[in-house]
Amino acid sequence: MAISIVIFLTAFGTSACLVPVVRHFARQWSLYDRAGELKIHVGGIPRLGGVAIAIAFVTALVASGQPLNREIVYFLGALALVWLVGLVDDLRDLPPSVRVVAQAVSAVLLYCGGWRVEMSTYSVINFIATIVLVMWFVNSLNFVDGVDGLAAGITAVAVIAFAIVFVTQAAYLIVALATALLGCCVGFLLFNFPPASIFMGDCGSTVLGLVLGSLTLAFLRSHPRASFEAVVPLLFVALPLADAVFAVVRRLRQGKSPWAGDRRHYYDLLLHRGWSPQKVVLVSYSVSALFALMGLLGERARLSGPLGILAGVVIVALGVLLGSLKPEPRLARLFPTDPACVPIHDQNSHHPEEGSPTTDVAVRSS
Repeated sequence: MAISIVIFLTAFGTSACLVPVVRHFARQWSLYDRAGELKIHVGGIPRLGGVAIAIAFVTALVASGQPLNREIVYFLGALALVWLVGLVDDLRDLPPSVRVVAQAVSAVLLYCGGWRVEMSTYSVINFIATIVLVMWFVNSLNFVDGVDGLAAGITAVAVIAFAIVFVTQAAYLIVALATALLGCCVGFLLFNFPPASIFMGDCGSTVLGLVLGSLTLAFLRSHPRASFEAVVPLLFVALPLADAVFAVVRRLRQGKSPWAGDRRHYYDLLLHRGWSPQKVVLVSYSVSALFALMGLLGERARLSGPLGILAGVVIVALGVLLGSLKPEPRLARLFPTDPACVPIHDQNSHHPEEGSPTTDVAVRSS
């Protein structure tokens, strides 16, 4: 418990101190998110908050005193790769194919370091499943980072649940990873909660996704093959994972690329219904906490299967109710530009799946 507090405070303090520094240099170098075809905003908000998140995360790991073994070396290699590619993407707008390859290579590094799915006696199935899972998590967090404070807050809720599970198993490395990421997210939220003064960018959201994916791999590795408990970590991150599935299905049904940006993520649809960004993120935190509690209950009471099915039914019902699977209408219809809908502040220049930091829409009611 003592070392966990040290890790959290180190991550929190480093993140809280570095974010204003990164924001200052982003302004000095004009590294702003600009308006694009998927936006209704004006002006500019500094990005690259993921630089502070990554530095704070690694600093907290060093403070934890974890030995530099094979497992952590491969993990840090995978983390460095997705962070670097995300940083370049924030600066230069990389094509989706480059980012997909980088995510796959990061998953391979994790697999080589022992972070893997072990659902089958056939190693090739485990290998493919590991790559798919890591890419699912990385892109899910990237997709969901579309409203100020959303990705960081949801991640904070998830890592608390992961820490609770692993502290009872005396898995100190995994607890250290979860606690470090929690501190980074809370520190970043001081500046990213709506209205945000800085965005994390792809170099931040992909880091969150990779760490959450790694924690999930660690959970799966510690539980029996083909166990219903495999749904537990998925419940911890249910909201972004489900939103990503809806996005991919929706776009494929329209004959589009899974990485073709649109404005039908669940938070877009809630904003369109008149919700404020603050309400969207606070309700998202609450729903994430509810799913996390279901996961913890399922893990403790051996009810993972029934609770997983219940959560799945609820998620599908909510997705259908919101219209997450419907094709996207014209942007002018989805976000009318009448005097009652005025952007409060600038948001990112591209939707997350298009290759740069995420999109946020803040609407002020007249």
